[in-house]
Amino acid sequence: MDRDLLIAIGYAQEMGQPLNFKQLVLQEIGASTTLQRRLNRLLQLGVLEKSNHAADRRSSVYTIVTPYLKIFRRYALAMNAAESTARTIG
Repeated sequence: MDRDLLIAIGYAQEMGQPLNFKQLVLQEIGASTTLQRRLNRLLQLGVLEKSNHAADRRSSVYTIVTPYLKIFRRYALAMNAAESTARTIG
């Protein structure tokens, strides 16, 4: 579940649209209580940051911290290449 959660957060972050808790729940990655527990764990480990949404200060968004984001970017490039190849073939 952590992998799926990080993929969802990292992808949205790369697209310039970080996700809030409600948006993560709508991704159907897991039950909301489990999702909250996983987010808190990743926050405590220093993998994620929680900050106020730029447009709506009442809402918090989750982002991957810079060192982990660099790793994610490499992973995302590989995923995008694979998706492009799959579209070309299919």
